[in-house]
Amino acid sequence: MNGGGRLVAGRYLVGDLVGRGGMSDVYRGRDTRLGRVVAIKFLKSTLADDPEFRARFRREAQAAARMTHPTIVRIFDAGEDDTSDGPGGACSSFIVMEYVVGTALREMIHGNRLDVTAAVRIASGILTALEYSHRADIVHRDIKPGNVMITLAGQVKVMDFGIARAITETATALAQTTTILGTAGYFSPEQARGEVLDARTDLYSTGVVLFEMLTGRPLFTGTTAVDVARQHIRTPAPPARRWNPAVSPLLETVVHRALAKDRDERYQSAREFRLELQAAHRQGAAATRARLATLAATGTPDPAYPHAPDTPDLASAASDSPVAATSPAEEEPARATPPAHADGRPPEAPLPARPGPAAPSEPSATPRHRTHAAWLWVTACALALAVVVAFGYWFVEMRPSAGAAATARTVPRLAGLTYEHAAHRLSGMGLTPVRSDEASTAVDPGLVIGTRPHAGASLASGDTVRLLVSSGPPVTAVPDVETMHVDTAEETLTAAGFTPGAVDQQDSSEAPAGTVVRTIPEAGSTQAEGTVVDMVVSSGTVDLPDLVGMELSDATDRLQAPPLGLAPRARADPNCQASAPRVVSTQSLPPGEVPQHSVVTLGYCTGGATTPEGGE
Repeated sequence: MNGGGRLVAGRYLVGDLVGRGGMSDVYRGRDTRLGRVVAIKFLKSTLADDPEFRARFRREAQAAARMTHPTIVRIFDAGEDDTSDGPGGACSSFIVMEYVVGTALREMIHGNRLDVTAAVRIASGILTALEYSHRADIVHRDIKPGNVMITLAGQVKVMDFGIARAITETATALAQTTTILGTAGYFSPEQARGEVLDARTDLYSTGVVLFEMLTGRPLFTGTTAVDVARQHIRTPAPPARRWNPAVSPLLETVVHRALAKDRDERYQSAREFRLELQAAHRQGAAATRARLATLAATGTPDPAYPHAPDTPDLASAASDSPVAATSPAEEEPARATPPAHADGRPPEAPLPARPGPAAPSEPSATPRHRTHAAWLWVTACALALAVVVAFGYWFVEMRPSAGAAATARTVPRLAGLTYEHAAHRLSGMGLTPVRSDEASTAVDPGLVIGTRPHAGASLASGDTVRLLVSSGPPVTAVPDVETMHVDTAEETLTAAGFTPGAVDQQDSSEAPAGTVVRTIPEAGSTQAEGTVVDMVVSSGTVDLPDLVGMELSDATDRLQAPPLGLAPRARADPNCQASAPRVVSTQSLPPGEVPQHSVVTLGYCTGGATTPEGGE
């Protein structure tokens, strides 16, 4: 099935069907004005017949269009098309989006677990998109593998922002919500109960997606959507390590907290979730590499599950959200006790082994292995002795005196406070605050990013604490993208740290169609990283005026001069009365938009009496 070459809004040519959803169909299309490939989503006719829903759909599409971020599929246009022969039916609402060349996360998983590093990277990309959208006060409400695309370059792209919010704008029954969204497998408990949703709902759904990427299986399964929803409300999430031993205990702790039933016990922001996820993976991977190196050096076989490293950064998270990890011995089926007889007699004790020839000695009993074990024992004793000596030296030479302990001050956690508030707290503790501004895209200007020394450090009264205060995103100059094609200009702006914004068209006599004429803000101006840069591009046409009745010489000059830049050509017309001076009687192209550098033939009268200038 395809769009039949239908032209939507006089601009977008509809092509082949590329996807179906519960409420819309998506087609590959082409923007005939800018010459770029787009994706066009049509609302299904069963929903498009409701004027109120169409209005909400339009408002939400406009809200989503304001979000321009590399991890979010861009919205270029939206509206309604009144023709009745198209894919969406009569008066079909549509949204024109960025066409992403890549693979849906749903197809990447498809019953197979991903590499842990890849799963963490993709989840971090989703959380980056949510961090941006939540700051814009937009909750996605439908995070699932089908709404996440991975480009050929590995970039994460999240789709369908705002539309799910429009559907759940009013309370609806679970059955109705399930019919519309079809994503009960990724419901949060509060979503399944029909409660008011907030940003933490998206974080739970992201935790479900992360679990599925790590294990290759859904978090919960059931015969109906209602069964699955009940499990999200009542059933504790199983540990991901049951199906993937490569998941470190720290990473398990992060997944467990993201899937908390009580939203107050989850991560409270996408940024907090992302930073904890990346830290857990980084520290867990380092601990696993160290453990494997130790096992290889001692010749010890690798156990089924890695042990948790001692990492203070996430110790609090681990204590707040304990994860019961089953050891290999606990998962091993019990085989030591034989079963009882059917008549209730107790099982017989196992027969003693018959005496026989002595078994050959184990390799560890050979002289070579005994020597190796002895060396290991000597090395361990030497290391223990070194630790004892080092501790004794510290105790004698470096331990703080009683006077120092009495004046010790612990640096408090000040991140997120204003500089004035943080400085006041430090001064009240007898510490000296010093301000140091740093650029930050994650912390609002004027708020404290952190301290040096870090929170928890012990200082003496009067010591200096450097307060790192956000000065806002780093600033840089807008690159000069004039004369570039709009697609190349967007890539250049993104690479420079800016966000491509709206694209407007302007007539131009020189710039080829689709090339940038200017940017807003202008090239070379210093702007904050992430600033939206709008572009004005050449339409490839000029606006030809009505020249009939003008003097021929004036009309010729006007055609040649900017902003027209057209090619005039005079043609004598002997069928009408000549005049002096010569006046344009006809023009070959009608007034309106004409292609650049067009030839315009101007007719003038030469019939009747000969003019002083003569005819041509």
